[in-house]
This record gives sequence, C-alpha cells and structure tokens, in this order.
Amino acid sequence: MTDLLQHLQAHGVHVRIDGPNLVVSPRELLTDDIRAAIRAYKPKLLRLPAELIDAINRCCDERGDDGANRAALIREGAALPAWEQRELREHFIEEAARWKVANRAADREGLYQTQQWRDRRA
Repeated sequence: MTDLLQHLQAHGVHVRIDGPNLVVSPRELLTDDIRAAIRAYKPKLLRLPAELIDAINRCCDERGDDGANRAALIREGAALPAWEQRELREHFIEEAARWKVANRAADREGLYQTQQWRDRRA
C-alpha cells in the first residue's frame, strides 16, 4: 500500500480521505491503471487514520518533502496505537505551522529556494 502511495505522489496524484470516500486529485492525471490500483486498495486506504494523514501531508507540503518520505511517515504513523497517532497528529500540525512561518520569513527575505535557505534547513 505504501508503494501505491509513493507511486501516486511521484506522479503528482494526491489522495485524501473524506469520510467514507477517497478524494483523488487532480483527476486529469488518473490513468486506468491508477484507478484500478486505487480501487483495489481502497478498503486499506480508508482504514488509515485520516486526520493523521492530513497533518502529515500538510507538514510535508511545508517542508518540501518528497513522496517517499511522506509515504514512510504515513506507514509508520498508521502502525501506532490510537493514542500515539493523536499525539503524532498534534506534532505534525505544530511542525507544519512552524515551517509555514519559516517559509514566509524566508520568502520575505528573498532567501527561499536559495542555497543559503537550503543550508539553514539542513
């Protein structure tokens, strides 16, 4: 399943859970093979903790993480007990907020996407 998530991310396809439904976007990137794979894994995908996945995705978006890291975080988070998932969700929400502030500050300073900014992030 994480291979599917990595594959989708690598092809620019995002999956989120909305109640009993999977929301996949952008639709124009969906091939018949991708649709079939999503259908096959839909029950497993729906069992993943939606709020945790959303928090991980927001944090990864702000940090600029790749699909492999995103999928690994989701896989590891999904394996945790519910109480740890709640704590991890809060962690990723806080981290996303920190990165958002840092990215805005760097953008104002003209550092974003420069070597100096990449060095600061390392």
